Amino acid sequence: MKLRSPGIWLSALSLLLIVAVAANDLERTSPGPLSATHAQVAELDGGRRCDACHGGWLRSMNSSCNACHEEIEEQVAAARGLHGVTLEVDPAACEECHSEHRGAEFRLVSPASFTLAGLEREAFDHGHVDFDLGGRHAELTCAECHPRADDHPLAPGTQRFLGLDQDCESCHDDPHEGGFARTCDSCHGQEHAFEEIANFVHVESFPLDGSHARPVCAECHVEDSGYEIEDLAGFEPRPPDRTCEDCHDDSPHRDTFVDGVAALTLAERGDTCGLCHQAAQESFAGDSTFDVELHAASGFALDEPHVDLGCVECHSEDGEFAERHPGRERDDCAACHEDPHAGQFADAGCIECHRETHFFPSLFDLDAHAETAFPLEAGHTAVSCGACHLGDVAEGTQLFTETSTTCATCHEEAHQPAFDDSSGCAECHGTTTFDDVDGETFDHGSWTPFALDGAHLEARCEACHPRAARADALGRRFGRVAAVFGEPTTSCATCHADPHDEAFAGESCDACHSTAHFTELVVPFDHGAKTGFALTGAHLEAECAECHGTYPEPAVAGRTLGRVSQVFSGSTERCETCHADIHEGAFDGPDRPALVEQREGCERCHTPTAFDDILGSFDHGLWAGYALEGAHAELDCAACHTSGAGDVLGPAAGTDCAACHAEPHVGQFLEDGRTDCARCHLETTWLEELSFDHGTDARFALDEAHEQLPCSVCHVPWPLADGSEAVRYKPLGTLCIECHDHGGGEQQ
Repeated sequence: MKLRSPGIWLSALSLLLIVAVAANDLERTSPGPLSATHAQVAELDGGRRCDACHGGWLRSMNSSCNACHEEIEEQVAAARGLHGVTLEVDPAACEECHSEHRGAEFRLVSPASFTLAGLEREAFDHGHVDFDLGGRHAELTCAECHPRADDHPLAPGTQRFLGLDQDCESCHDDPHEGGFARTCDSCHGQEHAFEEIANFVHVESFPLDGSHARPVCAECHVEDSGYEIEDLAGFEPRPPDRTCEDCHDDSPHRDTFVDGVAALTLAERGDTCGLCHQAAQESFAGDSTFDVELHAASGFALDEPHVDLGCVECHSEDGEFAERHPGRERDDCAACHEDPHAGQFADAGCIECHRETHFFPSLFDLDAHAETAFPLEAGHTAVSCGACHLGDVAEGTQLFTETSTTCATCHEEAHQPAFDDSSGCAECHGTTTFDDVDGETFDHGSWTPFALDGAHLEARCEACHPRAARADALGRRFGRVAAVFGEPTTSCATCHADPHDEAFAGESCDACHSTAHFTELVVPFDHGAKTGFALTGAHLEAECAECHGTYPEPAVAGRTLGRVSQVFSGSTERCETCHADIHEGAFDGPDRPALVEQREGCERCHTPTAFDDILGSFDHGLWAGYALEGAHAELDCAACHTSGAGDVLGPAAGTDCAACHAEPHVGQFLEDGRTDCARCHLETTWLEELSFDHGTDARFALDEAHEQLPCSVCHVPWPLADGSEAVRYKPLGTLCIECHDHGGGEQQ
């Protein structure tokens, strides 16, 4: 057989073609049923349309996959995403990870798929999709973000992992409601809770350090603060940084300190906090950068002896701020140091007497002592302080302010106890020696209770203070008044006889007399206050001797004025002791009041000015027993009281009407020898109005006809024996015929 024969080659090619077709048919034979996901695709017809995936000689399986999975094809072409970047296998060999024809239960995408690709599903690195899984996202399962990650079968038209939006708002609500242009992770990140905004970088001028590094922005960016979170993105330009005072209004520092720091550092008041307190501190009370210069702004400069002290030596680490930093003044030494003087100089500062750098020696010298109530002079200048200021300064018992300044505290008192109440020996004695006495300056009235004036001023000292023949232990020879005259030395009676025979016991002589002479009286002499008998009216005009007379010889202490009792006997409180009673006791009987308006005797009616000066209005009814009414009240007293001796009114004739008035009824109403006019007449109206009742006071009651008649119709004038007339009232008849005739006419 010849190999170059055309028949041979034609036969060989035909055989090869048959074999290829057979082989191709063998490959296209389905090895098993489709997966449940692909079985849902209508174009595959339940796996009977092999050509839908296996489309011929020039069509690969990869191209068939890309026909349905276009996004995967785009990833591979663009070299991004899982299939374009991450896979360790050929991204064009889809069947290496996603095999088919293994039945409905087989999952095309499963943990085994990731393993075949060299990956681990639960530890999958999202970096290839520009969405790194970190923080909270790294803790999530795939299904928490990809809800169809485990769907089987995957519904047609849906995607298992693709199709998600990487914006945070696709999964989370936006609390800013679109107020920020930047992405969420630019501030919040994934490492912490949303409120912590871990990735946010605050402005450089206000770093969030220390106590400011709070996880919740809203703690500072509160509503209506002008710095609300949602509004900050819209500020243009950005609002100025807030000062400490803008947020912290409870600064424990005094305004004077804050203002002082601001002036010292040329800073704004609201920026002064940062000079000492850094935001990086965990708390406001933490370590500060407080220095010596700033301490001076508090009013307490840290120089000697305080410059080397540690803060805790003055400021306790315990308690509230006000307790640890009470705001002490530099000169207030007692705020930190015990007072060795036990409060004796509470009103003065320590540095008034002591240097700031050391306590001893003090600055208190002779010039300073001269400003006190006890200047040191002469012999006192050489005395040590402790000689007068007793006690121990270290124990706080040394006395300064309460040290006695009287000489008797250190020196024996030669005058004891005469000058206990004096202001000091120095008024008379010098400080050099005791016998250095200035007699001209001795004021007897100031140093003793007895001022020298008048005759006492002219007397020699020895008249009251006789000198002793020998000096006493203190060298004193000047005598004491008590040794000569006795006690009390301030009483006149101690040295002088009492000419008043104790009439004014308890009264001081100088209340009436001067010291110049006994007869020189203090003017005016109050007779009422001193004797109990006030001189008023005529008594005031009388000479003293008219009542007192003259003192009989020999006069006591030169007294010439006598006593009232020597002239008049009896009580000086009663007028009749000195004056005769012209009323002869008429107003002192048992039927007269003994006391009217607290006045007794003559004072009830008379004044001491003159006898006829009647006190007030004379109550005639009270004192005479006969009240003056009607016409009597208008009469002059002399009309009833005729004059007696001299110009004195005499007694009245009587109280009956007949004593002063003639009886016009000639005895017609006489009863028991007396006519009682008041039975019918009233004093005020007399004749105009009668109190006579014809029905009860007469035998004939007036009927209606008689009441109309005037009295004169029946009571007519009647002739008397002496030729005069009088109206007849009785006896009259009471029968009709006695006035009327039988004919009915009136009887004449």
